[in-house]
This record gives sequence, C-alpha cells and structure tokens, in this order.
Amino acid sequence: MQERYIKWWTPYLSREFEMLVFGNGGGLPLIIFPTSFGNYHQNKDFGLIDSVAWFVDNNRVTVYCPDAIDLDSFYNKSIHPADRIRTHIAYENVIVHEVFDFARREGSTHRVGVCGASLGAYHAA
Repeated sequence: MQERYIKWWTPYLSREFEMLVFGNGGGLPLIIFPTSFGNYHQNKDFGLIDSVAWFVDNNRVTVYCPDAIDLDSFYNKSIHPADRIRTHIAYENVIVHEVFDFARREGSTHRVGVCGASLGAYHAA
C-alpha cells in the first residue's frame, strides 16, 4: 500500500500542517479524522488503515488522514472561548479549502467521503 507524508504551510493557521495519504489517488477519496487529542498518524497507529488495505490496494479508495488541532482549539483552556472557536474555524478552512480540494483534484471527483470517531466525527460532520 502506497503511503505518502505531506506537510505544507497553511495561511489559515499560520503554521505547517501534516497529513498521511494512503493510496495513489484512485477510487473514492475518504478523509478519516483522528479522535480527541489525536493526530494525523493515529488511524495508522491504531490499525484502522490496515483494515481498509484491500480497498486502497484495489483503487477503491484513497484515504486522507489530516492532523487535528483540538489541543489548540476546543481543549485550550488558556485562551478565551471565542479564540478557541476562531482557531477551530481556521482549522475548518484548512480542511475545506486545502484538504478537500487536494483530495478532489487527486481523485478527479467532487465526491469525498468523511468519517471519524469521537471528536473526529464532529469534524467529519
């Protein structure tokens, strides 16, 4: 299974952002968000990616695992709640305008699947 590590500077967060991609861009793009306090490699570390390897290897899906910034947004008790929400909105902009667009371009489709557990399910919604 092809695995790619992608890191880029995002103006939405004014910092670097990381993501793992499994597959070669064939099939349906599937974005899997990490759980609360998770990161971009959590789904690989917990074996979730191995469980969909057949679909990746047979070009049915390409899996995108973006990073999460929950510790800087929702769970950052050192900043005002309004700032937590502003940070989360910046994260949403990264997902919508950069991660989704990248997955759509790679898959040559407008359809993108999303999923996650715990706070990852919130991000997917």
